[in-house]
Amino acid sequence: MEYNPQYNTQYNSGGAQGGYGYQPDPSDTLRIMRREKRQIRKLGNISGLGILLFALFQFVGAGILFLLNLFDDYANSTDRGYAIGVMMSVFCIFVPFFLTSLLLKDKRQQCLNFGKPYDMRLMFLAVPVGLMICMIGNYATNFLSTFVETTTGITFEYPDSPTPTSPLGIAMYLLQLAVVPALVEEYALRGVVMMPARKFGNWFAVLVSSALFGMMHGNLVQAPFAFIVGIGIGYFVIVTGSMWTGVMIHFCNNFFSGVISILYEFMPEKTVDIIYYICVAVFFAAGIICLVLFRTRARKQNISVKFKKPRTALSRGERTAAYFINIPMILSIIYLLYTTYTFITWPS
Repeated sequence: MEYNPQYNTQYNSGGAQGGYGYQPDPSDTLRIMRREKRQIRKLGNISGLGILLFALFQFVGAGILFLLNLFDDYANSTDRGYAIGVMMSVFCIFVPFFLTSLLLKDKRQQCLNFGKPYDMRLMFLAVPVGLMICMIGNYATNFLSTFVETTTGITFEYPDSPTPTSPLGIAMYLLQLAVVPALVEEYALRGVVMMPARKFGNWFAVLVSSALFGMMHGNLVQAPFAFIVGIGIGYFVIVTGSMWTGVMIHFCNNFFSGVISILYEFMPEKTVDIIYYICVAVFFAAGIICLVLFRTRARKQNISVKFKKPRTALSRGERTAAYFINIPMILSIIYLLYTTYTFITWPS
């Protein structure tokens, strides 16, 4: 991915030398604001439609599995069920967002931005830092869940499935857990959602895509974690210039989680706990070291690690309102909140 000057450069100097002396007419400013709101609202509509199709395709996929007598395998997480889960992830996440991406008018804002990063070494340095952020998100989420449960008695649940023990089952399990989500979820959230929104500010794009990434997990165990991780992934995708950075971070986190779950099936719990904490300590040490090296490398390559202030006529609140206050997005949020509600156990 080459640097594209279209982001954050919406306005020129109006013909004035060096940009000095030009003051836009109030009517021009109002017209620009209206145009930007329409553009942002369209992006919100597209993202909301993608989530609605994501919900619809889950029901359609379940219906197809019923007709083919495959739903029990899928629901009970058999070896064949994990293979079905791979296809369901592609069908329910990639296909809906691919269809909605066709509505994007500006083809320069490529969703499938899996190109070469600005600097390959910078991308590899970002991965350990991203993995450290995943560990931070995990501890923050655990703290939140424990705090809520001890103070209110409310318990957050999440969909769980048994861990396979056969070689085929393990292979399908890791494929479903680590490989496919890293590709399809990054395409959907960082590609279709985040990339086009960068025109109105990098942090704006990162935060709205991370919020949707968290809500789409559909429960309060995974949602806060996904939101935190989404911010880290979105940041590094933009700074390194390639969505492969996000794919690698996403894959490493999910693969580590899957391997730990598998080890619990074959080794004593205390032994796996020790392995887990050693790995976490290594991730933190490597993350801190790589963060320093990342900033040093970026400075040498003249790659900015800070986002410039967006050149937009709209405030942060106006951009957020335009993005989220539209019918497809409101319906999507209602659906996601309802799904999240079903995974909350209230005190009796």
